[in-house]
Amino acid sequence: MRALLSKNKPGVVLIVSSVAGLRSNYAAALYCATKHALVGFSRSMGPADEDEGIKFSVSSETSLSPSAVADAMAELIQEEKYSGGTVMQISVGVKEVVKFDEASQPASDSVDLAVLEMAKEKSYAPIREILARERGNDGGV
Repeated sequence: MRALLSKNKPGVVLIVSSVAGLRSNYAAALYCATKHALVGFSRSMGPADEDEGIKFSVSSETSLSPSAVADAMAELIQEEKYSGGTVMQISVGVKEVVKFDEASQPASDSVDLAVLEMAKEKSYAPIREILARERGNDGGV
């Protein structure tokens, strides 16, 4: 990301994970945890696509032919319909974007969404300042 910012170029970071990042497996809990971390990181970096022109995506695959995986990865990178934070499951006979139900995340009826949005923007400000410096733009984003 730093190299792209310093040259003021857009780009894609494709993270290779596994379907273990989308499932649970008692016998392989630590492996699953590392793959869940990759999915969570990429989804969290989704706003970098709009903010900085750097798209983070994840391919989560099972054992397939290398050419099938490569074709799906190329599509994920090249197609504009896949925005930052996209997670694509690639398995035998399946190539689909994983849908996450954001509405099912815990929330309280007493939470003011405008306050949450302001808090989010406030927390993004230091990140945007750092990215602006990396881009060589100290005057802001």
